[in-house]
Amino acid sequence: MAFNVTSFLGGAAGAGSQFLDDKADAKERDRLTEQQQQWQIATEGRADARARKLRREERAREIEQYVGSMVALGMDLETAQAQAKNGVGAVKVAIADLTYGRENGVDTAGFYKLKAEGNVPITEGEISEISQQPSVVIDTEAIKSMYGVTDSDVGTHNEAILKLTNQQLALDLSTDKGKASFDSLEVRKNAFLKDIGTIATRKDTSTRLFSTSTVRGNIDAARSRALSTYEMTLNIEDNVIGNLQGRGVQANIANLDAAKFLRGSLSTSKLEDEFMNQSIVMLESQAVANIKNLGYEKLRTDTTPIVPIENITSETDRTLAVGEVIKVPVKDPKTGAATGTFTYSIYTGTKDANNYIILYTGE
Repeated sequence: MAFNVTSFLGGAAGAGSQFLDDKADAKERDRLTEQQQQWQIATEGRADARARKLRREERAREIEQYVGSMVALGMDLETAQAQAKNGVGAVKVAIADLTYGRENGVDTAGFYKLKAEGNVPITEGEISEISQQPSVVIDTEAIKSMYGVTDSDVGTHNEAILKLTNQQLALDLSTDKGKASFDSLEVRKNAFLKDIGTIATRKDTSTRLFSTSTVRGNIDAARSRALSTYEMTLNIEDNVIGNLQGRGVQANIANLDAAKFLRGSLSTSKLEDEFMNQSIVMLESQAVANIKNLGYEKLRTDTTPIVPIENITSETDRTLAVGEVIKVPVKDPKTGAATGTFTYSIYTGTKDANNYIILYTGE
């Protein structure tokens, strides 16, 4: 059989042409893939930027509310703004002090003063050192005196409770092991609480039974444990809740759960301490106020229909999700006829007086 040069060259040319076409197609696919990747990166970057902006705006609104609260409780604006720069934790401590002082006739705002400006630092090191110092001077001794002195007979008990509380706060409550360890430490804490209750009953003392550190540590631990139920975490240093986005109602319900838990511990131990009770009341009242605000926001912006409920019964809870807003018709107390108005509430699932937090009554 004769060798056909023309056919061979034609075939080779065809194969070469196909190779070039395939290479061009691959190059075009690579170009489109690169464009898609760049588009995806740009899209994700814009989404991240929007999320960061929203977080900054939310943080700014939160700080503005805290500053407003401190001013309303008697602190001057400039000092309140300076205190806000020390972090959310410092702000909440100040609000707690101011609230307690207001309720007990003490000018607590006077215990918080702006640091007096001295000579301008000369060296860069001095400037750096001074810039890291708080700009608000706090009269801690006066604040301690306002709350009263802790009973000396329960000092070691407070130290033990605080130590166990710090161990609880160090646990990873996102795991079953962490939660079990928390509950085990709580049993040990309750033994000290009962002992304090016994001492208080025997002495009929009117002095404080818990130190400020013990009270705040116990509240932080209770909040941390309650938040873990909703798969959230609490950063104690700056009081920031992790995994919070879109779950503000649940975070505040966790505070209600924490208040309920703390009351139960005190009741079991037969303890009465004004500072501890005031702190629990404040935790609960702030949570209720926050839930109401979130409920109002939901009414203004949420497109999800409000759940109509004819009558609230023991079965109603089973049909609702935490955070849902419901409306119940208001009926004439004499005739039982509908009045045309409704009571709007937000469901928390706490199974106590805050199970349904009323927002307002209207059409």
